[in-house]
Amino acid sequence: MKMDESSVSDDSKISDTFEDAFKLFQSIEKSEESSSSPELNAKTKNAIHLFEEATRTVSMLGLFSSNEGVEEIATEDLKFLLLPAFLGALTIRLEQKDRLRHLDAAEIYFKDYLQRCKEYGIANVRIPGKDTDGDDSTSSVTPSGVPPNLMSMVMSRNEKIRRFKEMKELEEHMGQLIKTTNADWSSNEEQRRDYLLTLIHYWVNRAVEELISIENEKPILKHMEEMKLKGKKVPDDDDDDESGPSQRRKPPPLQTVIITKDKVQKAVFGAGYPSIPTYTVDEFYEQRMKSGEFPDPCCRPSQAFKNPAGHNAHQDEGSDDEDRPKTEQEEAEELRRARDFDDYKDSHRRGEGNRHNRS
Repeated sequence: MKMDESSVSDDSKISDTFEDAFKLFQSIEKSEESSSSPELNAKTKNAIHLFEEATRTVSMLGLFSSNEGVEEIATEDLKFLLLPAFLGALTIRLEQKDRLRHLDAAEIYFKDYLQRCKEYGIANVRIPGKDTDGDDSTSSVTPSGVPPNLMSMVMSRNEKIRRFKEMKELEEHMGQLIKTTNADWSSNEEQRRDYLLTLIHYWVNRAVEELISIENEKPILKHMEEMKLKGKKVPDDDDDDESGPSQRRKPPPLQTVIITKDKVQKAVFGAGYPSIPTYTVDEFYEQRMKSGEFPDPCCRPSQAFKNPAGHNAHQDEGSDDEDRPKTEQEEAEELRRARDFDDYKDSHRRGEGNRHNRS
């Protein structure tokens, strides 16, 4: 088919856009910067923009058809099959906010890539979460005595190991091709095609791994969002739970006051600081007593201040003993102690005592 000049111009433009985006993509993949790095995030968004631009051009040109086979695709057009895979890998790398939305978009990209590879006969792979065809027959045929769930886990592990080994082999093969040609594909179209097909097969395995990872992460993110929503409704549902932080009463803010000895000082200080409340000692105590911060002086000390050890009970008993009249025996004993103390003071000078180590 003869192509006009505008088509040739579009092909050249889309190839340049893809090559620029692919170089940027490779630098992002090899980068050791943190995923939260603003610079890396800016590179990722730039690469996504370039790949999206190339995708739009591919759609307008109609380069691919589901009725064709991979052998019918021109070598220079094979690389455009990778567009959904690269977009999915970059979308996952975006900043963590709106993580669930990014995972949904990446999932669509990876499934579209795998579906396109199946249509072109590149790989017959089961798309996680989309279909159940392929080589997965563990639900119908399982060894005797082995639970289906356990068998599924074993098969999934074996499949994961197989994909890992295949990806390593494909990486080594691509490395050898790059060394052989020094990335100059103009002289050897066969090696160029071999490299692109190898890269496509590599990303088939990579896309399956990414989809499995997305399937495992999305329920966790959805559960976290549900917990956040429930956390906002807790104060309305559990109004009786006074132990919760939302139900704790905040202490009243401290207010500056001037406490004076009597009403005369109150009049003086009150005139000097009209914006600050001024109380006498009695008024301040009454004000705090009404708010419940100070005990009522009419109450017994044992009722106002309770001690877990029960010391107030002994203090109350002692106060009752002091109020009752003393007996003659107690008065005689008190008089004897006073006389003995007088005799002691006569024979001992004041300050005399333990003078050990004193000069």
